[in-house]
Amino acid sequence: MKQLLSEAVFVEKVNSFFDNNGVNILKAILILLLGIIAIRAVLKAVKSGLVRSKLDTSLHSFIFSAVKILLYTLLIIACADKLGIQSSSLVTLLGACGLAVSLSLQNILGDVFSGIIIFASKPFEQGDYVSIESVSGTVIEIGIVYTKLRAVDGKTVRIPNSDVMSTKIVNYNDGKGRRLDESFTISYSDSIDNARAAILDEVSKLYGVIDNPSPQVVAAELADSGVRLEARVWVKNSEYVDFRFALIENVKKRFDKEGITIPYTTLAVIKDTSDEGIK
Repeated sequence: MKQLLSEAVFVEKVNSFFDNNGVNILKAILILLLGIIAIRAVLKAVKSGLVRSKLDTSLHSFIFSAVKILLYTLLIIACADKLGIQSSSLVTLLGACGLAVSLSLQNILGDVFSGIIIFASKPFEQGDYVSIESVSGTVIEIGIVYTKLRAVDGKTVRIPNSDVMSTKIVNYNDGKGRRLDESFTISYSDSIDNARAAILDEVSKLYGVIDNPSPQVVAAELADSGVRLEARVWVKNSEYVDFRFALIENVKKRFDKEGITIPYTTLAVIKDTSDEGIK
């Protein structure tokens, strides 16, 4: 009996709530639906505007995410206001929730602040080829939490922004090109001058060479198996990898044609005969 009575009281309270606030609820639902439609249109316009703007493309995803969060927060406040929830109370509640979330998501917030520092200091930009500690690749996105790299083998690597800011960063695009240092070893019986001329000639035939400073080939070491020559060539960033592979192949073919020997290490095995004859 008591259960039926309590259920009746509950139903009565629900009906009373809807009788008194039915219009406001409908208005809140209408504001929510129209707000979602309007936000989608605004976000579409923001994305289009960012594409046409002169802003660094690295900032696009960050600005877009910030605008999206702001718009949906304002929509929630507007709907709550129609339901009779005071904006000040809601803001206080959101602040308390934000504090609780911030304490539990300290690492993520650290990544967010690190992302802001990356945008401000610009150690690299979208499209740069970088090395971040032990990971190398092309920057395809600088997000709020992660920096996304595309490795040379096509894999996508996501590095938390806090890790990015706490380690060494090498930006290979921070300049007009990279210097390629490639070694070639010739035998002691071959001419250093002839080998140098052959290497420089093959360098001049490849696309991507930067003439200033001019390419050079130096005798870097008198090794056990031969003379190690080192080619030092400045190459355009976009051509670096292909240039290196082509140079190695072309120099090997040129050495074969010129009769220049590339020595290799041999291992001599000496048979111990000191105990032969002992039975």
